[in-house]
Amino acid sequence: MTDVPVIGSFDLETVGLDIADPENRILSISLYGDLYPEGVVIMYPDEADTIKSFVKKAQRHDALLGWNSDTFDVPMLRARLREFGLNPDKVPLPLILDCMRAHEFLLRKTETSYTLDHVARKHLGEGKLPFDPSRMLEIYEKDKEGLARYNLQDSRLVWQLDKQFGYWQTFDAIVKRAKLNDYNARKFAGIGQKDEGFAWWRPLMGLVQQFCERENRPVPAWPSDNEKALRRMMAVERPGGFVETPTPGHHKNVIEFDFKSLYPTMIQTFNLGWDTDDPYGDIKPNFGRYTSSRRSTIAAILDELIEERSAVKGEYEERKAAGATTEELASLKGRIEALKIFHNSCYGQMYAPFSPM
Repeated sequence: MTDVPVIGSFDLETVGLDIADPENRILSISLYGDLYPEGVVIMYPDEADTIKSFVKKAQRHDALLGWNSDTFDVPMLRARLREFGLNPDKVPLPLILDCMRAHEFLLRKTETSYTLDHVARKHLGEGKLPFDPSRMLEIYEKDKEGLARYNLQDSRLVWQLDKQFGYWQTFDAIVKRAKLNDYNARKFAGIGQKDEGFAWWRPLMGLVQQFCERENRPVPAWPSDNEKALRRMMAVERPGGFVETPTPGHHKNVIEFDFKSLYPTMIQTFNLGWDTDDPYGDIKPNFGRYTSSRRSTIAAILDELIEERSAVKGEYEERKAAGATTEELASLKGRIEALKIFHNSCYGQMYAPFSPM
């Protein structure tokens, strides 16, 4: 990626929604963003020309943003490439970030619906254009301009949501802080192992490896298949934070009590870690014993991340007061959010049966 990455958003319009249907085809593809501030819609009579033009334009970007793209747009594009006898893995495309997944699993935003129309109307005050998807082919044949407007609006909404929530800035800050190469950045962006979440072990292990190399500590080894199976057999249920079932009605004098960074603070306080686990340790929480003779790797990393986040928050306020550009503030907000995500991801990775941590 370049120092100032070139980003765009994209959206596919197809005859239907069945990716496996060989009769289904791509009718148009829209692009919006840094290279196309007014947007562009690619729509040729020959589907192959539409795809070819899109691929050529897409390759000028460092990354593309989609909405539900991991579930529909990307699989659909790959299916059509195969239909034309091409190997999708041999067609070079930029990293693609699914902003719908980023909204839910990266930024942890709770919505009653994660459709683009719902999220955009709630947060932008506008949504998708009125359209009957069951008449897609008819509209393509009779009203190509109307289809183009509909297609372009979707890409524009994704772009505007990214400007408001900073999906790319947060993702990019995580990748840069963990020093992930292009391969691991793409894998991190793709659908994770469970619940369509992100593969958090990649950036976290990036941090661990950096720290261990700098401090001349051994990098934790990946568990064998037998060890992972044993861990799963011995695993106990993680209760997580207590969430009381709400009682319907109108309540007065409600007080909210929240422990700041609960899980990271516990790791730091009790010096938890694979390298401080000690049956004779002097730190005696309710779940094992740990030594205080050395700082655990994960606690030391958290020490640094929390200090770094505090510094970046201070820099954000200073730059905001000085009249910094929207782009500069978005970059700082992305770093702040990324560091927060790192904090909160450590707990889950320390428990995961497959994790070296």
